[in-house]
Amino acid sequence: LRSIKGIAPQTATTVYSLLFMMGLFAQAGAGNLSDHVGYRSVLVPLSAASVIPLVLLPLTQGVVLLSGIVLLIGLRLGLMPVTNAYLIAAVPAENQGSSYGLVRSLQSYVGSTGAVFVGMLADNGLFDQAFFILAGLTVVMTVIYASLPTDFE
Repeated sequence: LRSIKGIAPQTATTVYSLLFMMGLFAQAGAGNLSDHVGYRSVLVPLSAASVIPLVLLPLTQGVVLLSGIVLLIGLRLGLMPVTNAYLIAAVPAENQGSSYGLVRSLQSYVGSTGAVFVGMLADNGLFDQAFFILAGLTVVMTVIYASLPTDFE
């Protein structure tokens, strides 16, 4: 926001905080909604909807528009609690602890490599492309969510 979009540091901090503010509401709302309508019914539309702001962010200028896009990107943070709940429900009770622990460890590893990958792209002047790649990966994620079995919900 500061170096690419030219926003003042204090304003950039405020705009960036919108991401986490929305994430707070998205996590609570998505988790509650998935309890009522099912995991996949929340994961698919939430994931699909989060593609659009990822594509728009590199193409947008101006604090007001960027603030709205950052808020929409914050909705993505609602995916993780629902994904975790799905994983716990999908794993048989007799090996839930070890299986879930392994999957969460793998998720953490893959998630942490994302920051390194985006950082490498940004260091090479490819920050916009990083968001387009994230949007593409989110499309793949949406397809995976859409194919999840729901027979245990």
